[in-house]
Amino acid sequence: MKKANNEKIDKLNAQHQKEASIYDKDANWNIVGEMLTKKNLDNINTYLDKNKTFALDIATGTGRVAEIMKNKVKTVIGLDISIDMIKVAQEKGRIDIGVVASAGKTPFLDNSFDLLYCRSAYHYMSDKKTLKEWVRITKNNGWIIIEDSSYENDLLQEWYDKFISLIYLKGTKYLSHNTIIKMYKELGQNKTDFKIRKMQISLNEWLGRKQIGKKAEDKVKDFVENSPVPVKEQLNIQKRKDDYIFDCRWTTTRCLVTK
Repeated sequence: MKKANNEKIDKLNAQHQKEASIYDKDANWNIVGEMLTKKNLDNINTYLDKNKTFALDIATGTGRVAEIMKNKVKTVIGLDISIDMIKVAQEKGRIDIGVVASAGKTPFLDNSFDLLYCRSAYHYMSDKKTLKEWVRITKNNGWIIIEDSSYENDLLQEWYDKFISLIYLKGTKYLSHNTIIKMYKELGQNKTDFKIRKMQISLNEWLGRKQIGKKAEDKVKDFVENSPVPVKEQLNIQKRKDDYIFDCRWTTTRCLVTK
């Protein structure tokens, strides 16, 4: 098991090393992702204090979420397994402190943070053990916010998991917000909620950032082209020249930690 985890981290690091210098060019983030993150933080503005709040950005990448938090909190720490990503975040001044570590086993003390934010990365963990760790390091009445894709329809979820596995690591698993909330409850955390939004994405923009190679890109496009009719209809998949545009279900799952 330990070997498998290390192999997974090695593969992620190799991918992140390729992405680090171009990560910020992702139009899907620049147009939609930033707006959604700002909305999520605005919704908890009364809990944030520029003079007191300590925030942790899990899987910080190049620090885009951290940069939004930085104007609202006293200190923002960016955690990532990729030193290449952390370096970009530090060079751009988006994080106060960078930490290279696993999100499922952090080096922090109990009750360290008022806010823990994880955007578009929980699918790399997808387990209750990670949530337990996050609850441990978050203070009483602190927030844990997870942004990720979520589909309640089994057909769509199965399609999306296969689609993502062609681009990211094989076996990448997205959990529905209902599953995440259930795990929170099993950890004794009952103050949870969620909000689903739609965001339209360009497949070419996505593939351009991932740099998976022409052969792999063709395989992904063939998969999208031959999607089942119900999937095409529900995700509004449209072909535009050599690109595909479709809807992505984006869910914010929140937990107000109680200890």
